[in-house]
Amino acid sequence: MLGWQFTMTDDVKSLISEARRLARHGQHGKADLLLRRVLAARPADPEALHGLAQNAYHAGQLGLARNWLRQLVQAVPTAAEGWFQLAMVCQRSGHLMEARQCLERLLELQPDHPRAHYQLGLVLQALGEAALARVSLLKALELNGDFTEAASALKELVGQPGPA
Repeated sequence: MLGWQFTMTDDVKSLISEARRLARHGQHGKADLLLRRVLAARPADPEALHGLAQNAYHAGQLGLARNWLRQLVQAVPTAAEGWFQLAMVCQRSGHLMEARQCLERLLELQPDHPRAHYQLGLVLQALGEAALARVSLLKALELNGDFTEAASALKELVGQPGPA
């Protein structure tokens, strides 16, 4: 569950269901057409926005995915998964400050989200903020002691030479 479901008409439910089926079978263009029909009837439908973002992401259209996800978090500001996905798209497309802001917003909603702390640590490291990156990576490990990716990132960060 994505946390933003709400009562839908049977028509909208069936369109979204069919769009998901099509997307699972790699028919993203057809899925997009159905999801856009949903948006024509319900302009801020979070399920349709999420589906369109996923399809754009899978097609390598990061800018479009970013736009759909922005609309999603605007429509549902408490959608933690939406903030996380937007952060990941921003990070992957080089929009590091926006990724940072998204992860910080997510952590306001879910302070004990180890993956968000980890991703924030990576973003902060890329932004040259090693001390803050270290704090985020340590928090990820505090929340999940078995988080090997966070442990590796922290080890790499600590092994880097500091500013001269």
